[in-house]
Amino acid sequence: MDYNDWPLSAPVNITWEITHECNLHCIHCLSSSSVASPGELSFEECRAIVDQLADLKIFEINFGGGEPLLKDYFLALLEYIHGKGIVTCISTNGTVLTDEAVAVFTGSPLVNVQVSLDGATPEVNDGIRGRDTFEHIIKGIERLSGKGIPSLQGYGRGDQLVVVRVETPSRMTARQRELLEEFARESGEEVHPMGKGFFDKVKEMFG
Repeated sequence: MDYNDWPLSAPVNITWEITHECNLHCIHCLSSSSVASPGELSFEECRAIVDQLADLKIFEINFGGGEPLLKDYFLALLEYIHGKGIVTCISTNGTVLTDEAVAVFTGSPLVNVQVSLDGATPEVNDGIRGRDTFEHIIKGIERLSGKGIPSLQGYGRGDQLVVVRVETPSRMTARQRELLEEFARESGEEVHPMGKGFFDKVKEMFG
């Protein structure tokens, strides 16, 4: 098929790193997030972009950062986006979830949530994401679990979708993987390897 004949008039989804600010200092951070960058967009500027994306009929916006929930207008922006009928997927470290955030996530059928975790025990995860982060991440997952966050993308359990992202490299032991799978069964959530963890899983499946 010639490129000019491609049926899509716009991307199905886009990734938007809404801020550079983050409360963690993960050793594998793709964007080396720490503090907000000078000149980050205002709420009004973000809404103007959303208006353009809606006109283009973008289906989904994937939000990352930094930590999106540290942006003071982020929840209001999500509600504005959902009002345009656009699906959102939020990648969060799970440590700064508030009651207001959980209410916004559960108040719309257009939300998917991913929480990042890099080990089945504090010793492994905290060595990558920082001291005591395992405990706070698990508490964040528990706050979201069972809240009926819907899945529009055909993966998950149908009535909710809280994806636990695992980005740990191949040195993760078999026992750690078993513990993560056990965690998934007990919590009722989906655990998906991401980044190098994803490619390691593919190698296992296909040799």
